[in-house]
Amino acid sequence: MRNPFRAITEKFPARQNRKTTLFKGKSAYRVLVIEEDAGAKTRIMYAGNRRFVAGIRTDSGFPLYSPYFLADIFVPHPASLLFLGGGPNAVPTYIWNTRHPKRTTVIDRDALTISLSRKYFSAPKNPHYRMLSRDAADYLRSYRETFDIIYLDLGLTRKRVDSGDLTWFATRTALLQVRKHLEAEGVLLSNIIARMNGEEGRFLRTYLRLHQSVFPGCYLFSEHKDKPQKLQLHTIVALNRNRNIQSWYNRLLQDPGRPLPVSVYHDLFRRLHGVG
Repeated sequence: MRNPFRAITEKFPARQNRKTTLFKGKSAYRVLVIEEDAGAKTRIMYAGNRRFVAGIRTDSGFPLYSPYFLADIFVPHPASLLFLGGGPNAVPTYIWNTRHPKRTTVIDRDALTISLSRKYFSAPKNPHYRMLSRDAADYLRSYRETFDIIYLDLGLTRKRVDSGDLTWFATRTALLQVRKHLEAEGVLLSNIIARMNGEEGRFLRTYLRLHQSVFPGCYLFSEHKDKPQKLQLHTIVALNRNRNIQSWYNRLLQDPGRPLPVSVYHDLFRRLHGVG
């Protein structure tokens, strides 16, 4: 008698490992790996011990797991964007190709990351799409440009603040400097990686209070609100002019000109939980 389990495995063969390492090397700051999964249609940059940096779907260029699209609630069609910490340019490239802003500036101190973003993530070659290899704090102090959206994504953690690496960005002075670069209706998305309990939880709440002391409206979103012990991404949406996020979200969903399908926004809010 034929083994029925063999028939099942023949009908549904195990998915083959279709991952390919496109790049592995060390920059001045960290080890970087770029990996493509042909089956899942993804391309991802990792740092160090497989810490996710950013990634895209290779069939559409859509950025993976990005909280950026919270900004769509208030500025769905930005004319100008500043990314502090560009990584492989997954989000800025997608926004450039689909929303067609007038200008985009990406700041990343890691020159290798910028080079890799051109080779493996199709970062645009356009005079109005600037990628600058320099320190983000130095850029904020030196330039006077203003933007509709500022995306602050430097990998901020309590450890990096305590070590002196990103200490300035955890100060009110830094946030006041960031606000100077926002348009009147501008939005800041500020990312931080932390647990919600213990010392890291206190650090997270202090960081939120800093934003609240500078911006008239702030909302905190967390990936795992129900798992405070889990190391996770948090995003603070800070508004240069206070607006009610629920009413503006409803307005976005009802707008036939919204840039993404309603289902994408629903999925985003299922993944990122608002924290009161």
